Formats: sequence, structure tokens, C-alpha cells
Amino acid sequence: MKTEKEKMLAGEIFKVYDPELVRERRYARKLVERLNAVGELNPDVNTDFKM
Repeated sequence: MKTEKEKMLAGEIFKVYDPELVRERRYARKLVERLNAVGELNPDVNTDFKM
């Protein structure tokens, strides 16, 4: 049986509130927020976004 993520990637109907998908969206959102906080005015800021 496919995971919800596998269904999503295959273009099939999937449960959007699957815990794995929610966790990955939350992680991606945090990375985007950190990247946006850097801004273009601070190009020398460390952009190692591993969490």
C-alpha cells in the first residue's frame, strides 16, 4: 500500500493532513521563513539552513 506522500507524488488523491506531510510542510515553512529573514541586504549572512 502506498504512503500518502507516494500518492501525492503520483498525482493521486491523498490525505493532506497525513502526519508525515504536515511535518514536512512545517519544516519547509520554517526554512522559507529563515531564508526570507536574510534578505538581499545581507549577502554575507550564513545561509546554512540545516535544522
